[in-house]
Amino acid sequence: MKLLKFFACVLMLVISTNVVAGSFEAKKYEFGISSGVLFTGNVYISLYGDNVKQNSNFLFRGYADAFIIPQLAFGCYFNYSTLNLDEDIEVFGKAIKKSGTPIWEFGGTIKPRFIINERIAIKPGFSVGHRRFAGDNDFSKWKGLALNGSCELQYCLSDKLRLFEETGFLYQPYGGNVDTDVTFDPIVYVVFGVAF
Repeated sequence: MKLLKFFACVLMLVISTNVVAGSFEAKKYEFGISSGVLFTGNVYISLYGDNVKQNSNFLFRGYADAFIIPQLAFGCYFNYSTLNLDEDIEVFGKAIKKSGTPIWEFGGTIKPRFIINERIAIKPGFSVGHRRFAGDNDFSKWKGLALNGSCELQYCLSDKLRLFEETGFLYQPYGGNVDTDVTFDPIVYVVFGVAF
């Protein structure tokens, strides 16, 4: 019985995905901007020998997607935030400021799209990019590999305008500079925005 209910739910999802509204199918390109919160996480600095707490902070995101079919998009993205630590850090006479160090990144994305009905769609996504920490000295200028995941919930107001909420994470498995490695586990974010 549970198996029948499961298949019925899957069938309804397929039917609602196939009977898509023109508002989602009509557009071949989509641009979005959003802002929200990057939550607390730990940044590992190898020369320091320990994790440094990154406090919650704002996050600004922008993206451009091109749909090769209504259910799949390839695109690019841009993120901007700042480093927000508990305290100033000094390692062998080299300083990392407590806050204000800009963090920006850009890269490519792949996003499948599941159209629930004529007003609602879900867009999970995966992105690979280049991340930079623009510190005020050579020690605090870092580069890194950005591997991010996201899930976007869209609500269609019209053919040209959509509101969305996006939850995701920022991850850096590799990075740093000639002095030190800088990596961090996934740090969760939540943003709200508009797409057109």
